[in-house]
Amino acid sequence: MRFISALSTLAVLQFARAWPTNADRRSQCINFKPSAVDDVAIVGVTYYELGDLVNLTSYGGTVDSTSLDPFCRIQMWITTNSTTGNGAASELWLPDDWNSRLVGFGNGGWSGGPVYSSLSYDGANRGFAAFSTNTGHNSTSLDGSWAPGNPNAVVDFGWRAMHMTTVAAKNLTEQYYGDAPKKNYYLGCSTGGRQGIKEMTRFPDDFDGVVIGSPANKMAGLLPWEIRQDLAMLPVNSSSWITTDMWTVLDGVINNPPSCNFRPQTLTCRPKQDPSTCLNLDQLAALETIYTDYYNGDEYIFASYEPGGELLYPVSGLLTPTPFGIATSYYPNFILNTTWDYTTLNFSTIQQGFDINPGNMDTDGGDLLDFFNGGGKLLHYVGWSDELIAPRNSIRFYDEVSAYTTANSNLTVDDVYKLYTVPGMGHCSSGAGANAFGGEGQRAKGMPPLVEDSPKYDILMAMVDWIEQDTAPDYLIAASYVKNNATLGTQYTRKLCPYPQQGKFTGTDNTTYTSFECE
Repeated sequence: MRFISALSTLAVLQFARAWPTNADRRSQCINFKPSAVDDVAIVGVTYYELGDLVNLTSYGGTVDSTSLDPFCRIQMWITTNSTTGNGAASELWLPDDWNSRLVGFGNGGWSGGPVYSSLSYDGANRGFAAFSTNTGHNSTSLDGSWAPGNPNAVVDFGWRAMHMTTVAAKNLTEQYYGDAPKKNYYLGCSTGGRQGIKEMTRFPDDFDGVVIGSPANKMAGLLPWEIRQDLAMLPVNSSSWITTDMWTVLDGVINNPPSCNFRPQTLTCRPKQDPSTCLNLDQLAALETIYTDYYNGDEYIFASYEPGGELLYPVSGLLTPTPFGIATSYYPNFILNTTWDYTTLNFSTIQQGFDINPGNMDTDGGDLLDFFNGGGKLLHYVGWSDELIAPRNSIRFYDEVSAYTTANSNLTVDDVYKLYTVPGMGHCSSGAGANAFGGEGQRAKGMPPLVEDSPKYDILMAMVDWIEQDTAPDYLIAASYVKNNATLGTQYTRKLCPYPQQGKFTGTDNTTYTSFECE
């Protein structure tokens, strides 16, 4: 079993268990008839043997493989409101070679669909019983048109579908294997990061260890900021528009962008200078907006872009000719319930988002004490070149949690929560830096950890080691692959240091993590 082979002998003995013979496993799956679970109906059961084609697609993700280890796929309908008939389509994948752990996966954007890419590559194929949900609706990540007139679906998206799926998955996993999961974990990025925060604050007993990346919290601040970034340069071909070929970057990796004193004014055009080699005053004003935190007077709304991500910002980020669909879908569908022109964004409309907090999707403050006091631990990562969510949003959340925890308990923050900043990484993955370390969705994009199932190279396994062996992670080791594709070879490795530490080059070979120290 590929997961157990990387664990210590102690862990092998701890999780070893009897299991039916090969001939019985298919029968165990297709004849699975669990006793009643509140609000849960089993709508499909399928067994996949090694070599079977697993070709599944939803708005949440895709898997197309004949090399997955054997597992039992359970499809559920979870009634989230019996009065209105609202519900969530969720799935639980149960591997033959179970490691006695359960992991749940978060979603992305407004998307409604089980995340098959994570259920497979990050979950069942690594020995975890794994679950995911459509959060109560079906849609692409950019489409919020399902929300108007459907307030229960908004609540499901905000928090309810994830929690109820977690409860159901624990119950069904125990019935299937005859043992309850020894530990329960969570892995999600972006909207999945927001869902993880909601779980820790509202249902602190759902998970033992939570791993989140670049959380989309608060949506009421994030989404108007995304529109504001777009509007800074638009319309295309206006005096403030900066073309893609003008965003020239040496390598796309800055170790600690906030330490840079970036002054766009040094790029100002002189009289008769070629305008493709410099910036006019309107373009400079646009850059000032893009790289400045968003405030309404003294009221903070959201952080800014950081220097260094310019390879991504005008391509897959917010500085493109087309405004970002997740953001422009928010106000007409979740706040105003009417057609809306994004160019009319104002602070009054922004305040409505904070006041309404549709579906209670946003979380205020930094109170995770119930989660921490119950033994829960949090690992958090963010790319310094994140093109969709300002990376200092993660820094701000870490600071809020740190301050609240210190002021209201005797806990040491570093004993329960670690944040890793990733130089050159974009949103959840991608980018020019060392960006492969087991984060949600990275395997599905061809960027697995350099060493599978190792706590040093895989952030979920670092959490497992922390929870089960009480071995706190210090640094992680991330890989940079040629063209972000592991099959093309490894370019270099880097240490990811727990914030506020940064990796400092102290050696002679810049291709290996051993030449860097966390300071």
